[in-house]
Amino acid sequence: MMSEAQPIHLQATDASPRASETERHCFEALAASTHDMVAILDTSGQRLYVNPAFRALFGDAAASPGANSFAQVHPEDRVRVSRLFRSVAQDGRGQRAEYRVHDRFGAVRYLESQSNVIECHCGSARRVVVVSRDTTARRQMEDELRRLRDDLERRIVERTAELSETNLRLERTVCELRVAHRELREREEDSRRTLARERELNEMKLRFVSMASHEFRTPLAMILSASDLLRDYDARLPPEERREMLDDIHGAVWRLTEMLDEVLTLSRADAGRLDFKPQPMPVLEFCRALLAERSRACGGSHRFTLDAAPAEEIRLIDEKLLRLSLDNLLANAARYSPTGSEVRLAVNFTDQETVFEVIDQGIGIPDADQPRIFETFFRAGNVGCTPGTGLGLAIVDRALRRHQGQIRCISALGQGTRMEIRLPRGGEAQHAATEGGGAGSNRHV
Repeated sequence: MMSEAQPIHLQATDASPRASETERHCFEALAASTHDMVAILDTSGQRLYVNPAFRALFGDAAASPGANSFAQVHPEDRVRVSRLFRSVAQDGRGQRAEYRVHDRFGAVRYLESQSNVIECHCGSARRVVVVSRDTTARRQMEDELRRLRDDLERRIVERTAELSETNLRLERTVCELRVAHRELREREEDSRRTLARERELNEMKLRFVSMASHEFRTPLAMILSASDLLRDYDARLPPEERREMLDDIHGAVWRLTEMLDEVLTLSRADAGRLDFKPQPMPVLEFCRALLAERSRACGGSHRFTLDAAPAEEIRLIDEKLLRLSLDNLLANAARYSPTGSEVRLAVNFTDQETVFEVIDQGIGIPDADQPRIFETFFRAGNVGCTPGTGLGLAIVDRALRRHQGQIRCISALGQGTRMEIRLPRGGEAQHAATEGGGAGSNRHV
């Protein structure tokens, strides 16, 4: 590196030999007191003077007058330094340069030099003064700092790459853990559902055994007792008493058949084999016939009434499923109501749905039991000794699912019960039920 400096003009103010000698001693004393190397060269590059610092670095041979000033310059820098020197000597403009040299021991040293031209005795002679400073230690420090910096940067890059790889591994591990945790939770949830289902099935089995042992025992005992009497005393029994016993046997068999039909119907519904075939039907005509049948089945113990507008409506309904639903509700209403009380079937038609309501004056359902009344084999806690299987409302629930219908229970203990059924009107809901198996949402309102 070179930078320019203006030439220095030295003009003696006292030309006597004593004055010149004094100036020379002052210059030498000044040059000897500095740690920088000072050399005076002629314009051809021959050394005319060097200070002790120069001699200490390069040795006596290199410091002798007339020595080649470029002999100690590093071969790779020699041409450049020589060219710069000639430029300074010719143009008279000072330059700064950095280059390498070989010291007295052959070691490579770094110098930083400032060259200036001086002219003495009114320009009669031109000399080049070169002041040099040994920057080897600084360069070594800079090189070491550069090496340390490069090494640090390399280590940072390597460490960053390692951290990135570690981070990727951690992210993959976290993802794997999340997947494993999700699978574990799913398995846990599956196990919980399976366990709950097993408990439900066990509870259903216990309820079925309890129901079967109680509900089947009574008609079977009646059949056995009546058949024994007929076998042993048939000839001695009056015709009226014999016919009464046969009626008891017929009623018991009918009751057993009804319970078995309920179990089979529920089984078909849970297996998805409950048929759904909606057809146009006169709703009010159907309801009147159903009420008449139920009244005959109850032997006139209750008053079954129809509450509906006089105008008939033709609606697209599965008659079998509707009969299954309404007949169970009417039977329950009569079973849990006082003898002689009214059981009312209300029918209402809207543009969107057909609404049926079965209203009784019975014992009602406790609030705590109402959320469970559609469970299989469940019976409310206030039924007492009233016979029943706990299957009726479960069957109604399954039938309404196939019909995309909804059911709502409104009841208060001791104040009767109102069961409300809503069936969607038109072919869209029925078609959806047929295609999708009828698992309607919000079936309990």
